[in-house]
Amino acid sequence: MFKKIFKFLSGGSGQNHQGQNPAPQKAPESPEVIQQSPNLEKKQEWKTVKMFELYGDKPKSQIIRKFHTKVVGVKNQNDDGSERQDVIKSLKYGQKVRLIWNPHNRYDKNAIICAPGVNEHYSKQPEFDMSQQFGRIKSDLAEDIIGMANSKSTEVSVYAEVAKILTPHTEGSCYGVVLMLYIYDSSLSWDVDPKRKEKDENDIISIITKKYSPKKNIESEISLSIGHGLKIGDNIFINDHPIEYYSKFINKLDLYVDFSDMSGEDVARLQYHVAVKEKLLRAKFSGYSIEVTIKSIKDQDKYTTEILGHIGAVAEFRFIKPQSKP
Repeated sequence: MFKKIFKFLSGGSGQNHQGQNPAPQKAPESPEVIQQSPNLEKKQEWKTVKMFELYGDKPKSQIIRKFHTKVVGVKNQNDDGSERQDVIKSLKYGQKVRLIWNPHNRYDKNAIICAPGVNEHYSKQPEFDMSQQFGRIKSDLAEDIIGMANSKSTEVSVYAEVAKILTPHTEGSCYGVVLMLYIYDSSLSWDVDPKRKEKDENDIISIITKKYSPKKNIESEISLSIGHGLKIGDNIFINDHPIEYYSKFINKLDLYVDFSDMSGEDVARLQYHVAVKEKLLRAKFSGYSIEVTIKSIKDQDKYTTEILGHIGAVAEFRFIKPQSKP
């Protein structure tokens, strides 16, 4: 989730004692603050602070959630005297926005800086300096994102892009920015072999309808909806979609299996385990009945549930062989 690391001399604001930003450089891997020349000019205690970039590339699939958010702090000047309004005027629709966490911000330890990026892989982004900042993510959302990024119970990444530039005519007295944020599963590699990807796209129906005889039960992680009302030992049911329903999925990464409770309400989804999804659907279309039982429900922090909208759980899948015709 956190990839690039930057160091800056700071008196809590992000600039050095000459009022200039030093060139970014790779910091050691430890996150703690490094003290630097305390009490310079007997006015302010300066220290080196580390900022962490929340890395991510625009997802093509495995999107958990996407939503708009308005950047705040767009009227303020940056620490070097540069104007955030000037940065905003240079932005383009659809442009990547870099999200950089400053855990040493004296006002907000979850502060996430917004800066222009280039629409390339995250490893190819240019050097960053504080004059590029054009605002920040609002504090309550930033708290959720940082909490989620630090959580050990999920593997997700965040990608941001410019969704709209607000002009003084629409915004009031200044320019503004609306971002589109993508929250997506980062546990799977995007470097899929092109031949395999093409095969998946063309043959998703033939893949899930291929005859399959399961040899044993399966346990797998699933996602439960918030407010699901389920407990350990409860049964849920694979939604009975026709084969044609699955033709809408591009490939096996996009494919998901959803579940309902006794009342028919959607309560769970299996999206992250390609092999398990394939086995379940192949068994289903091979005539097997599948009993699904909740084995455990994870205790997850509020950041994960509020941003992702679901709770992790483990389910057991029991395959019941179809009866032979007389």
